[in-house]
Amino acid sequence: MLEQYTSANSNLPRRLILSAFAGLILLLILVLMLANFFGAQSKARNASSKGNMRTIQIAVESYSTDSGGEYPTHLKDALPYFPGGSNSLRGKPGVMPEVLEIGPLTQKELEIWATAHLDYKFKQSRAIYCPLRDGSYAVLGIDANGQFISNGTGALILSNQ
Repeated sequence: MLEQYTSANSNLPRRLILSAFAGLILLLILVLMLANFFGAQSKARNASSKGNMRTIQIAVESYSTDSGGEYPTHLKDALPYFPGGSNSLRGKPGVMPEVLEIGPLTQKELEIWATAHLDYKFKQSRAIYCPLRDGSYAVLGIDANGQFISNGTGALILSNQ
């Protein structure tokens, strides 16, 4: 009976090691899956913000076409040109994405404003619309981390310039 007890316990450390190793492998797989999940969420938010920027640009350009080349000072003026709207100056309003409006500013003032806010944490996946004093406009985007969406050398700005 003593031999049976001893031989059964001799496998115990081996089983513990195998169980711990299997647990580590499962933990590693879980960590990798979570990292991919959160990375995908971040990419989706950035894509959403870029899509919102483009939606604003299309609405503003459509408004300009119907208003003799003038760009809106406030996005509410271009509401009919957002998705769901009637695409006419005094038509049914569409649905505007979440946007922060600043300005009107000059191009230089916009650059100063953007530089001053580089470290500011904005609400995620938001677009910023700024009519410029020269009659044009600028649309900036905020990424999943609350920072300006970059074009590699600075903030990505959609504009008619």
